[in-house]
Amino acid sequence: MKIDLINLLSCSKVSDFDCGDFDSVTVSKGLLSQYMMLHNYLSHRSHRALTKNRALMTNHQAKPYAQKGTGRARHGSTASNIHRGGAVSHGPNGEKRAVFSMPKKMRKKAFYGSLSAKCRDGAVSVVDSIDFDIKKDSFKKNEFKGLLGAKSILVYDDSISCDFLLKVRNFSKLTLVDAHFLNIHDILSCDNLFIARGVFTEMLERGKQCI
Repeated sequence: MKIDLINLLSCSKVSDFDCGDFDSVTVSKGLLSQYMMLHNYLSHRSHRALTKNRALMTNHQAKPYAQKGTGRARHGSTASNIHRGGAVSHGPNGEKRAVFSMPKKMRKKAFYGSLSAKCRDGAVSVVDSIDFDIKKDSFKKNEFKGLLGAKSILVYDDSISCDFLLKVRNFSKLTLVDAHFLNIHDILSCDNLFIARGVFTEMLERGKQCI
């Protein structure tokens, strides 16, 4: 399988990039739907349960009754968890905690399977030159916008130029994603996916293990 190799200076196709047998990586729809449910439900839920422990109780500091003479058990305050309206022991503390998660091998299979499906659909392009100097080199801004779809993602690595980030970060149809933070939701939700050549070469090496 071959995909387009694009140069950012000319904003045009230079040649074809050989992906080998990467298109043979397949993934089931059930696995992708399981990941999307995990991403949409657990990652974006807003409710967070929060209970107060004894350190957070501020209105129960007074001693309820005298230490001696009442015949009752001694208590210094009603903030204890044995009193009505008191603190809660080992309760939720407001953190997001996933109810379930996918195993690592399943996530890896879904990631490279979705990327292979995008390659077969012709929605993935490899970017050849990404570390040029915009101040010295001529950058065709309008031609680059013509390559973008309704929603495009540019996956870059550490070699990207800061000048390039400043130039294209305000494009409404383009989203810049670091290669370390690319996930399955980004791959499936975009129309066009532009990946740096070094990043895509590394993805091909790791994706061969899923064939």
